[in-house]
Amino acid sequence: MTKTLQNHLFPLLLSGIVLIMAILPHNVENLLILHRQSFLSGEVWRAISGHLLHLDWPHLLMNLTGLWVTVWLAENLITTLEWFVTFAISSLLISSALLMFSNIDWYVGLSGVLHSFLVLVACKLIIHKRAIGWLLLLLILLKIGWEQWQGASPELEQLIGGKVILNAHLFGAIAGLAIAPLLPLFKRA
Repeated sequence: MTKTLQNHLFPLLLSGIVLIMAILPHNVENLLILHRQSFLSGEVWRAISGHLLHLDWPHLLMNLTGLWVTVWLAENLITTLEWFVTFAISSLLISSALLMFSNIDWYVGLSGVLHSFLVLVACKLIIHKRAIGWLLLLLILLKIGWEQWQGASPELEQLIGGKVILNAHLFGAIAGLAIAPLLPLFKRA
């Protein structure tokens, strides 16, 4: 198997999972949404499954586009294990932060995790001495700063059929910064 295919296995799998999740009946979706009360009642799987669901098809397609732009930016530097570890840890960190530091009752979407992926890619590019990594990191930080200052655009919220949870982007970027230096611990000997 080529290195490119190996390093794209997780993004391919993730894309397939979110597409399958998009056609689940609503009663099944309701068991998977990151819902505050259900999570606090012990339904801890929601900390990950909520990131795999979306408000509607435009929301899902925007997130999948973001995923594949991020994979392209990664220049084949991120391994399947690194994608997986980043997804798992960032999902847990973002969910925990949303439940502890915001007043939302529920959350769905991949965008918080995408911000973790983007920060990871920027860090990898920087480590590999590619100047574009610094530019990418700066753009991510500027985007998050702008969102925190100005809020989400009404047009975007209309397009995705709901409120953009901007703190998920912030918490995702912070998670990415926390995870990136830990990834060498997951390398195979």
